[in-house]
Amino acid sequence: MLLPRTRQKTTLLITSTISPDSGVHCLKVIDYKQRLAQYLEAFEFYCKTLLSGVFDRIVYTDNSGYPLDDLVAVAERLDVRDRVEFISYKSTVSPDNSRYFLEIKLIDYAMRTSQLLNDREGLVWKVTGRYIVQNCAEIVRDWPDGADLWINCRNKPYPVVDFYFLGFRCDTFECHIGKTIDRYKGTIDGEKILRQSIDAGEFSDVAIVKRFRRPPRLYGTRGHDGSQYGGRKDTAKYFVRRLMAIAAPQVWI
Repeated sequence: MLLPRTRQKTTLLITSTISPDSGVHCLKVIDYKQRLAQYLEAFEFYCKTLLSGVFDRIVYTDNSGYPLDDLVAVAERLDVRDRVEFISYKSTVSPDNSRYFLEIKLIDYAMRTSQLLNDREGLVWKVTGRYIVQNCAEIVRDWPDGADLWINCRNKPYPVVDFYFLGFRCDTFECHIGKTIDRYKGTIDGEKILRQSIDAGEFSDVAIVKRFRRPPRLYGTRGHDGSQYGGRKDTAKYFVRRLMAIAAPQVWI
């Protein structure tokens, strides 16, 4: 059994598409002004986690080429600008691919171009940038010592991974989620395929922990249908998952 981790340098990689191309698959929220407001709200939350010591640094990466001046201003106002790296580039990936493929290509780009991640040291937590993981401090604190990838898996309504928030050792990225990325091209079920690959033992050379000790508590607007995380229904679902994690941890919902 893996034990709680010892303190390592911890980077938050925030993925962002402020101004998406037309035709992006299953994307409800497309207005760049609305998206920017959501990214700004979440980014301010995560900048404050630098101040509280949850993360040591942030790499903010946007793949729509949108200017990041408003986000830089937030970092400056909170006096954390020297601990945040901003990357904005225009992705050449066709928007008719799945949003999973678009995002994983963004992560790969950040891992290859970021100056802060160039040292390949410590842990990286990736978060989808419009979502606030309200209890991220508790989840990050629980990192299992020896794990290369920590990702939350669910079996209901079908086996899948939650890709909006996951952690990995920086120097092992190419051995798990960064491995053979192009296999996900065009698919709408990248989260299912990654789960199938994990369960099949495809990444046997790395240590993967498939379940968080506590469920993430989300706030934000879901991309594919515009529904709200953090509302009454979603809050009830969170507390059911929290209860099940204690009473029946073998049930992955």
